[in-house]
Amino acid sequence: MVEFNKIRLIFFLGLMISFLFACDEKRKKSNIIAAKQIISDTATNEYIETDTIEKPISKEIETIIDPTSINDFKNIAIPKSEAESIVNFAKTLVKTPYVYGGKDPKTGFDNLGFINYVFNHFKINLPPNNINYKTIGKEISINEASKGDFILFSNSDSLKNKVSYIGIITSEKGMPIEFIYATSGKAKSVTISTLNSYYQKRFIAIRSLFK
Repeated sequence: MVEFNKIRLIFFLGLMISFLFACDEKRKKSNIIAAKQIISDTATNEYIETDTIEKPISKEIETIIDPTSINDFKNIAIPKSEAESIVNFAKTLVKTPYVYGGKDPKTGFDNLGFINYVFNHFKINLPPNNINYKTIGKEISINEASKGDFILFSNSDSLKNKVSYIGIITSEKGMPIEFIYATSGKAKSVTISTLNSYYQKRFIAIRSLFK
């Protein structure tokens, strides 16, 4: 009888051990599945986060190359009565030193910095680079050029398609053309020049913003 009870006890213990082992295996499988789910969710979240970061950058690039911002400069129209004031103000900056990248009369101007400073003084925003000056306002002939109009030049007589520097015409219509600009040349400052043979070879166009 005692022997039979021992056998039953051993059998019962065996069943318990098997049951506990099965439960442990089930628990491990559950943990593995949960871990895989966490990894999957994390990967998904990282992808969404990356995508969210990229979208604003794309929109920013689209804004930079958006042609409507360029077209806005084409539509600038200034009353002709402002031309005298613009030229007179520009002349007050003669002899301001030429400084590459300069935008301030206290430290100096480069060519585009000077042009923008003069017109910003009259609350007129102009393009931030030379290339857009080929389409700003309207093109007029040299004979029609007068105070306040832009005169565009290239650095070389063989590169007439590239605007390298810009002047503001200071002479009256019908008179020999003179213009004011900031130069890195001999004057190394804001100066007034005539349309001599040197500039004639580099002349591209006259553009007017006046209506």
